[in-house]
Amino acid sequence: MPPLDGPAPAEHFAAQLADAAKVALVGTRHSTLLVLELLASQRVLGGRGEDDAALRGLVARLGPQLQPLVEHPDADVRAAAVRLLGPGADRAALLQALADDDERVRSAALEMLGGTPGKSALVSTIAGIARDDVRWWMRQRAVQALGRLGAPGSVAVLDGVVKGDPFAYVREAAVGALEQVARAKHCAGGQECARTPAVAALRRALRDTEPRVREAAGAALGRLGVPVSTD
Repeated sequence: MPPLDGPAPAEHFAAQLADAAKVALVGTRHSTLLVLELLASQRVLGGRGEDDAALRGLVARLGPQLQPLVEHPDADVRAAAVRLLGPGADRAALLQALADDDERVRSAALEMLGGTPGKSALVSTIAGIARDDVRWWMRQRAVQALGRLGAPGSVAVLDGVVKGDPFAYVREAAVGALEQVARAKHCAGGQECARTPAVAALRRALRDTEPRVREAAGAALGRLGVPVSTD
């Protein structure tokens, strides 16, 4: 193995670095964060521009260890993992991050995508997953992500999910997302709130065939201060 302080390119010892990182990534919170931060800063590779490709290769080697960290119990770890994975994160990891309860993780996902909440291209990408992905749990994560983004442009997609998705869990998640979109528009009761597209979609959800979806819609309307009515 070439000396670390020598002129040898980083790829010569990428395998050794990957092995060491794999051990640290399943260790304590501190060791996991340390490895993620070192990788993100490129300090393990000397921080030289010519080592960018080697860094990408190292991250690719660590993919199986990095992807699960998006669901780590510590929000700092989740955010750091999202930033390091970058555009190479798989769709499941991306949606998990966009729907995360912690703002730091959601912000890292948006930063990774180069977008801001409500950006049309981002909403369009996630909406496509919500409509078309064959896996129900991916559609569920997609509608949750749309709710977190709070973009008014997602109401039509969420309404379509409530009307047509065959899985009640996905339709229930869409109801929650519609409530979040309504709140993002500062909907808090009154006639103006009652006339918003998101509230109209929630009222249609009151006619769902599944009790859990109807109950979720009624509860959402109640929290928004809107009368529960299917008219």
